[in-house]
Amino acid sequence: MELWQIILIGICLLLLIVVLRRAASGRDRGKAVPPSAVGQKIGIKDLQQKADEYNIYYSGKSATPAAIVFIPKESRVIWDLKQGMNWWKPLKDKSRLKELIDALDRELQGSTIKAGLRVLVLPPSLEPYSPPQAYLYSDQVATPKKISGSYPRVSLRAIREIRHSGGLRR
Repeated sequence: MELWQIILIGICLLLLIVVLRRAASGRDRGKAVPPSAVGQKIGIKDLQQKADEYNIYYSGKSATPAAIVFIPKESRVIWDLKQGMNWWKPLKDKSRLKELIDALDRELQGSTIKAGLRVLVLPPSLEPYSPPQAYLYSDQVATPKKISGSYPRVSLRAIREIRHSGGLRR
């Protein structure tokens, strides 16, 4: 066999592996979609009113959060959120929720991108555990990813602040 044939076979095998891995990982990755995409009419103010139904976390600094996530207390899925200085921080005092939302919105003033509410749709392999829904409020997107194990678990990466020369996030 000639060298070019061996190289061509190697490239084809590599492409096949990449395609198969993508197809397999598609069942392990969820989506972040606008509420209207799943037939919901809900806004950030609705979540504020129902804050007691959720475990709420934020990423970034409390003075300038990058994102706020609402995980339902009645969830049948374990949400594995890395916590710490550069990760998700629990909002212990629910009375501060409006303050956090206002700070996030204020941080984006003057930016062309505004914060939006997204429904965190579980990966297809976890659909039987679906409602109740989790929500993300941010100008950026993160999607739930299935964690293998005996219990239904997902992770969600923290959204970090992105700065540009004007001092505002994009």
